[in-house]
Amino acid sequence: MKTIAFALLGLLAAAPAFAQDKPCTAPPARSLLPGGPGYVYPELKAQTLVQGQGPARVQWLGASWFGPMNGRLHALDCAGTPLGAIESGYLRSLKPGPAVPGIGPTVLLEATTGTGTGYREDTARLVALVEREPKVLWEHVSLTRDSAQRGLGFEERFAWRFAPDGTRIEVTGTRQQDGKPGRAALPGERFCWMAAEKVFKGC
Repeated sequence: MKTIAFALLGLLAAAPAFAQDKPCTAPPARSLLPGGPGYVYPELKAQTLVQGQGPARVQWLGASWFGPMNGRLHALDCAGTPLGAIESGYLRSLKPGPAVPGIGPTVLLEATTGTGTGYREDTARLVALVEREPKVLWEHVSLTRDSAQRGLGFEERFAWRFAPDGTRIEVTGTRQQDGKPGRAALPGERFCWMAAEKVFKGC
């Protein structure tokens, strides 16, 4: 009997946790976009990332489309209520970023932000909820490719590393020039967390 009683108590104690872990709900991506019911977003696609625990969870929903390439990143609470959105460009990836002091969890998105004949630019952005609204804390070009003119084309790629305490970002890059072998290293960059302004700046 004691074993049964302890098992029942364990189930009762765990019940609230199970209730908090119900999946979040979100409206269709199209309903969040500004064009209205009759507006067409060609090849619309969406990505979702959920952060946090229980009813305080935050949903990040990235919507991207063609004609021309563009997109938006939306923040919603777990019940699906919109908290705000930022223009993102055509979303390539959406994943968790580092925890930043005084801010908490962040998301890291990469998106195509510029296109043209033989040209493409991708940008990385670190985004978080600040006073319950999405804010870009840091951004940097992640790819620039220009092949419009034969022999003068180039490609620059950048990578970054976040400090374990979330207060610094180290950026490295390489450049490949048409007609030249290998990739040349670009000058490194460093960005530090400015708590008062709630952004990362060069340091």
